[in-house]
Amino acid sequence: FLIGLIWWPRPFCLGGSMLQIVLQGLIMATGNYTFFNILTITLFIPCLDDAFLTRWLLPRFLCNRLMRRYHDDSRHGRNSITLVGALIWLKTILIWGMAAYIFICTLVPFSRHFAHKSLPGELQHIYDLTSKYHIAGSYGLFAHMTTQRIEIDVQGSYDGVEWKSYTFKYKPGDLERRLPIVAPHQPRLDWQMWFASLSDANSQPWFINMMAKLLEGSTEVTSLFESCPFPSSSPPKYVRALQSRYFFSPWVNGTSCLPFAHALTGDGSCRAWWTKEDMNEPYLGTLDLNN
Repeated sequence: FLIGLIWWPRPFCLGGSMLQIVLQGLIMATGNYTFFNILTITLFIPCLDDAFLTRWLLPRFLCNRLMRRYHDDSRHGRNSITLVGALIWLKTILIWGMAAYIFICTLVPFSRHFAHKSLPGELQHIYDLTSKYHIAGSYGLFAHMTTQRIEIDVQGSYDGVEWKSYTFKYKPGDLERRLPIVAPHQPRLDWQMWFASLSDANSQPWFINMMAKLLEGSTEVTSLFESCPFPSSSPPKYVRALQSRYFFSPWVNGTSCLPFAHALTGDGSCRAWWTKEDMNEPYLGTLDLNN
């Protein structure tokens, strides 16, 4: 709805653009979507015209400089008016032509969400002409958000009895550890581990390969962790992966761990940020280099 307002008269366009910018700012404050929100805000900035920017956003001294520059340029004479008008019309035609083409291109990936609908072959052909440039695609935020936080605990062992955990750089493990703010950066391994927790290990071949590299003591892989309980010269003989449900610590004595204070125990001492519930089934059973 907010996107559609940019085609309406000026008050609606300005209001819709500002609301969209505020919405993207709120999304940035509540989740890490890398540069998605920043790029969206960038697209809406041109919808804020000069009158709005000079009145509300730009410093007064900069506005005065722009106005002086405008008056200086207007002294070049009337002969340039015809040329300027022609260029403006040409720019308008190009912009509307590009907008129409992009709109047609977006119909093809959008229609894939509706299996019972088919587009005319002409539209598909227009899309195919520039599909290699990825002008339009189905990229976007997740349609459905997860309601629980499942974390995977990667462990290694020399004897299959005593197990030690690998520590991730940006994921919860230690219950007393507060997560850092890393947006818009998305750590390579930690981000993939979130996707892995949404499915089983058999559908994540990269995860199996990572476990094999841990058995081999690969420094390229162990460097992705914050700490490794085994030296690269003496890697573990066995590895496995358990899974647990993590929760923010509950309110105790009127104080919560959200957003910046530790949860308090009964005696008032600062303790855990998290509580966790171990799941019955392991994410990945015990493996060794022979398996």
